[in-house]
Amino acid sequence: MYVIKILNSKEHCWIANWQGDPPRTLKIKNAQRFKSPELANNRIKEVIKTHPLKKMNYKIQVFK
Repeated sequence: MYVIKILNSKEHCWIANWQGDPPRTLKIKNAQRFKSPELANNRIKEVIKTHPLKKMNYKIQVFK
């Protein structure tokens, strides 16, 4: 499984499956999980649309 980490946040946070700007959680156990990096990358593209003026950096990482 894979999760998406938001890199340029003050605290460690990950993309969540709810609404937000961007949708995020501080607990990795609540992060949205993906079966492949491709699905995670598609989610990043969706999330970017929620904050077109913010410069956010994302990293897809393995979640065990």
